[in-house]
Amino acid sequence: MTDKTLKETLSQGVAYIHEGLAASDHRIVEQLFDSGAVQIAVVTRDLCWGLNIFAYLVIIMDTQFCNGKSHSYDVYPVTDVMQMVGRANRPLEDDDAKCVLMCQSSKKDFFKKFLNESLPVESHLDHRMRDHFNAEIVTKTIENKQDAVDYLTWTFLYRRLTQNPNYYNLQGVTHRHLSDHLSDLVESTRSDLEQLLEIIFEDNVLAAQLPNKLTGPNETAHKYIDLHIKTNLQLQAHLFSIQQIRCMCRLDADEAP
Repeated sequence: MTDKTLKETLSQGVAYIHEGLAASDHRIVEQLFDSGAVQIAVVTRDLCWGLNIFAYLVIIMDTQFCNGKSHSYDVYPVTDVMQMVGRANRPLEDDDAKCVLMCQSSKKDFFKKFLNESLPVESHLDHRMRDHFNAEIVTKTIENKQDAVDYLTWTFLYRRLTQNPNYYNLQGVTHRHLSDHLSDLVESTRSDLEQLLEIIFEDNVLAAQLPNKLTGPNETAHKYIDLHIKTNLQLQAHLFSIQQIRCMCRLDADEAP
């Protein structure tokens, strides 16, 4: 063991793990804790995801940490707290487990609600709207703006808009609010796709730009540089060349005396 201080604390039945600990010392501490030779392990917050030990009792000493860059105290991410609570879990050894969460009194109700109630699942479709719209326009499921709005009303995003409007920056849940929000979403997505030269919008009709031919450097048509299209075209060219070579070989064989 390279850390002399750790060696001394281990003799008293207490271990600690931090980012600067050597990998070999880290493994020794985990093995000693799993075997029961060490009863207490003090671990830093940043290692809650890289830890491989579980216990009957987990004590979370605080829900804030000092951010030296901004000179402020930041709150633990909810995912980190869930990971720490999950360390109180030894189903093969204990019938139950305990977790003690120490926090400010102002945060008590929040964490009680967080631990006792399930977290809602929200839609992120609006973050990837361009990809979905482009795919539906290619298949002609969406051919105009109204089709795009109707398409959104069948999504999980539309269901969550009325249930959690603040999450999606909605001012209300009336039909007018929902209609305006969906129309703005469709218009912004259409504008983005037009700028990326992926769709054409003429006479209130949406159409995808498909690579129907190769374009030269002096031609006015759009030159497609998508890697998938380029790879597919190169593969087809190689297969065509192979077929030509095979035909030539057969002709030579037939003409041979």
